[in-house]
Amino acid sequence: MIENPTERIVALEAENAALRQQVRDLAALLEKATRRIEELEEKLGQNSRNSSKPPSSDSPQERRARRKKRKSGRKRGGQLGHAGTTRKKAPPEDVDDTQKYVAGACGACGVQFDGTESVRVVTEHQVWDILLAPVSVTAHQSCGVECPHCGTETVEAIPPEVPQSSFGPNVTALISYLVGNGRMSRRKVQQLLAEVFKLDISLGAISECERRVADAVEPAVEELRREALLSPIKHMDLTGWTEEGERRQILTVVTEHAVVFWILDDGTRVSLTAAVGEPSGTLVSDRGTVFDHWPLELRQACLAHIKRAFEAMASRTGDSRAVGSELGELLKLLFHVWHTHQEGEGFDADTLQSWHATFLVEFERLLGAGAQSRNKKTAGTCNRLRQQLPMLLTFLLASGVQPTNNDAERALRHFVIWSNLCYGSQSERGSRFAAYLMSVLETLRLRGRSVFSYIRQAILAGLHGEPPPRLLPAT
Repeated sequence: MIENPTERIVALEAENAALRQQVRDLAALLEKATRRIEELEEKLGQNSRNSSKPPSSDSPQERRARRKKRKSGRKRGGQLGHAGTTRKKAPPEDVDDTQKYVAGACGACGVQFDGTESVRVVTEHQVWDILLAPVSVTAHQSCGVECPHCGTETVEAIPPEVPQSSFGPNVTALISYLVGNGRMSRRKVQQLLAEVFKLDISLGAISECERRVADAVEPAVEELRREALLSPIKHMDLTGWTEEGERRQILTVVTEHAVVFWILDDGTRVSLTAAVGEPSGTLVSDRGTVFDHWPLELRQACLAHIKRAFEAMASRTGDSRAVGSELGELLKLLFHVWHTHQEGEGFDADTLQSWHATFLVEFERLLGAGAQSRNKKTAGTCNRLRQQLPMLLTFLLASGVQPTNNDAERALRHFVIWSNLCYGSQSERGSRFAAYLMSVLETLRLRGRSVFSYIRQAILAGLHGEPPPRLLPAT
């Protein structure tokens, strides 16, 4: 039977269409597989230099490369001719005990001394040590006196400045210092007090001491928060915290004179606004969407984060590598211009204005090219940066604004380590104590003041019905 030519043509066209569809499907699968391979290779190549991963997550090889320094050829330790340092001796009024060592006979002729000879101090060696005496226990007794005339007993109350707790200001301040500044667990603090100071204290009593400290420093911290939020330049950052097993967020605000913390229910804009209010002043932060309500002209994005984003682009294949490399070089030039200005080498306001315009044009050009990249991650990053371009260069025009958010990240580091060691808090009261104590600790560190002394003074002030010492510098 002769095959109908028309039917044959229709069958061949159908088969051809099916084969074409298979080719398209295979091409789509190949493209998807290629993208997936690129994503996995990029993930394998991620480190603290080209992503948001912390330095602690770097491989041993990457850590060695980071620490590798050119050898100086000098031996370890102090170098010949360097100025040595020795411990300063305590003045006579601070010396608790003096032991004199006097020879009993002449070292030359052997004559025995009778104690009437002239004695001169030749050398003095001071030894500093900690007294291991038990803690001081003071019994406060409310006494009654019976009147010999009418027989009425009059009882004198214990003064209000006497702590209602069983533990005085020194113990309370030390507990807070060890927990917050020393990052010790409550059980370790309990053990230390028992072994070193012979002080038996329960975990519940330690928690109560923390509450007393939070109450004592609250007025000073709240004043600090108000002043920080009025500052014309603010650094902000967020990181995780746990409260009763639930996820929370630590917010820090760092200014020239203050470091303050809040524990927020979450990392949403609603929680942020409830803590810091509506946008005011210039904000230095990362590019987190929680800060997107801040006007672009009042924002400075952390360029250290931008640098990692550009390095991530340059580590990819294809057109992404080229645009990432060019953006990285442009950022290096931007930092060079800034550091030259900071060192006072002739960059006046007009010159910075000119550089600002030049960098705007160049970043717009390169980010526009990156937005056309076949790599979706590169295209997405470049598109978002084009929308946020003004906040990359705010520091060139606004006096006092830094190009990175290092101040806030450094302030958070101690809190993050503490969080990792203590697994957050077990109550809202514990979170309040943590936020207040860390605000005190980091602000005093900024001022170079003693944390222990301040906490002790704040507790004593509270016992006498007085406000705690101010954390802000004297005006």
